[in-house]
Amino acid sequence: MVLAIADAFSRLAKLKALGVRLAIDDFGTGHSSLSYPSRLPVQALKIGSFISGIGLQRSDESILQAMVDIARSLELVSVAEGVET
Repeated sequence: MVLAIADAFSRLAKLKALGVRLAIDDFGTGHSSLSYPSRLPVQALKIGSFISGIGLQRSDESILQAMVDIARSLELVSVAEGVET
């Protein structure tokens, strides 16, 4: 069953009200919209795809900095995935 967007947003809001902490996984990859962090009831952005490229390409560092800046400006936690490798 495909949920309508409004229904999905409503369910996420109910989960947050129950105390569940929500995060957007792999932020900045695939079809993730830049509007999601401000529209969804999330507390964190998980950033993974650009971590492995840090130090290799200046453009990756700039994109990563922009994603962290988005999280900070929305008072969200930013989580770096893949730092162990």
